[in-house]
Amino acid sequence: MTKRIKVLLIAMALAVAAAIPALARAGSADQDAPHPDPTPSGVDEVSESTGTSGDDNASTAGSNESSDDDDDEDPNDKEIPITGPDLDRASEVAINHLGGGTVTETEIEDEESYYEVEVTLDDGRQIDVQLDENFNVVSTESD
Repeated sequence: MTKRIKVLLIAMALAVAAAIPALARAGSADQDAPHPDPTPSGVDEVSESTGTSGDDNASTAGSNESSDDDDDEDPNDKEIPITGPDLDRASEVAINHLGGGTVTETEIEDEESYYEVEVTLDDGRQIDVQLDENFNVVSTESD
């Protein structure tokens, strides 16, 4: 009977030893696997903006929706929204430059300028206002 137990113990030890390389390969595959984005899908970041009436309005910044115009953009490029006092200043400059509207999206260091502020006018048009580091208007462009 003890001989049977010894044989079983040896067989179990061999089975465990044979499984270790497979377990090690499975563990390293998990480390190389892409990790999910910590931001839940469909959730937009919210920023504060200044409207034409002087009231603070919440608006979306950095929408996760893609359009046909974005097909040539690098998917690894992340748009970084303007925040804090810089958001307040950039919004104020853009809205004053256009004579009104609501800030609907912002970006730091986009391909055209240091700050980009997208403003939606009362008639529905969207205008991108490009600003330099000192909040001077560099250019404007209709979407």
